Amino acid sequence: MFINLGDITIKGTVYSGPVIYGASRQAYNYRMDANGAISWLGPLGGYTAGGNSISLTQATLDGPGQPSFDIIMRKPDGAFTASTCTKG
Repeated sequence: MFINLGDITIKGTVYSGPVIYGASRQAYNYRMDANGAISWLGPLGGYTAGGNSISLTQATLDGPGQPSFDIIMRKPDGAFTASTCTKG
C-alpha cells in the first residue's frame, strides 16, 4: 500500500518539505556523506515533530532504478518506522 506523506523538494544543498498541499514556507540545508547518509540540518515535518526523530536517512544512488532514500524515524515510544522516498 502506498501512502503519500508529502513532497520533499531538493535543489542543490537545500531541501524543503515535506508538504502535502501548497508550498513549503522555508528551505533548509542538508549534507550527504560519501556513503549516502543524509543529515537534515532543519526540521522534516512529522518526521521531527511530536517527539519523533530521524534515526538514519540513507540514499540509494546506484543501480538500475531512480535515486531514492530511506528515512528511519524513531517514535516517542522507541519504535522505528521506515519510509522510502522516490523521485516523483
